[in-house]
Amino acid sequence: MSQTHIPAASALVKGLFGQAPLRVTPIGGGFYAKVYLAEISGPPYRTAVKIYDKPGLNRSEFCQIETMRRYAALRLPVLYACHDADGEIPVHALAMEFLEGKNAGHAQNLPAAHRRRIADSVVDNLMALHSAVNSAGFGPVGGACYAPNWQDYYRTQAQSILNKAIALEGRGALDGHVVDIMRRALDGYGQIFSDSVKARLIHGDYNMWNILLNDGQTDAAAFLDPFGGGWADAELDLYQLDNANGKEFGLLDNYRARAALSPAFDVKKCFYELFTEVMHYHDAGVDVAGSQIPGQARALLCQMARYRIG
Repeated sequence: MSQTHIPAASALVKGLFGQAPLRVTPIGGGFYAKVYLAEISGPPYRTAVKIYDKPGLNRSEFCQIETMRRYAALRLPVLYACHDADGEIPVHALAMEFLEGKNAGHAQNLPAAHRRRIADSVVDNLMALHSAVNSAGFGPVGGACYAPNWQDYYRTQAQSILNKAIALEGRGALDGHVVDIMRRALDGYGQIFSDSVKARLIHGDYNMWNILLNDGQTDAAAFLDPFGGGWADAELDLYQLDNANGKEFGLLDNYRARAALSPAFDVKKCFYELFTEVMHYHDAGVDVAGSQIPGQARALLCQMARYRIG
């Protein structure tokens, strides 16, 4: 993992707490950011510093976390500072509470009772977020204005993602068969997204990699790292429940048993998954080779046939 941001993370923590860290260690990251643990000799002793590849992502996540905190059933980290790159510290970053716990995405061979309790807590938390409704409409949290209709709002996003897929195909980075399926799905958009939905609060990246368990791995303790969270169709969150080891915990079945999903949910889920994942690979500049995108495209095509779309 990259060491290049350690001086910037150290400077940010020193400015916040008045002392240079004893050490700064890379501890994680994803498509868009790297996370570092900074340890100091006084309170709060340990701080997580998340450094982003693109401007604005720090401010977006700050707003998402503070909004979700009002509704969440599980804990979120306390945010200490949101920093935009400047001449002294040339990175976009969030400094936040370092939360103890075990990454739930790596949990294996847990007793059945523990898995059930964890799954219930994880789904309870997501349903608590989804219970929040924005009467003004759809869009990012903290937005200046909102769209009244999800079908129109998301269609613009889906078309933009298709354009990104076409760009990837043009560079030889994405198979043309995937792009053809995406075109067919967008042609059938009106059939797939025919139901009216409310603007509900979504996390945007809600999977077990972003859940922390307590040290004994008996309970869910906290959640992290929203991405693209905002006011949207709640079902946009749900394909992530099958990611990591979510199927082992039965997260999607748990949610489905407690919430009324749309009649076209299965095809919507596949559409959301394929289009969102293609967007991430394009925007993050990550090589699509070896990804699950071809399989996601086939799954969408299968569901379109099942629903007689296209």
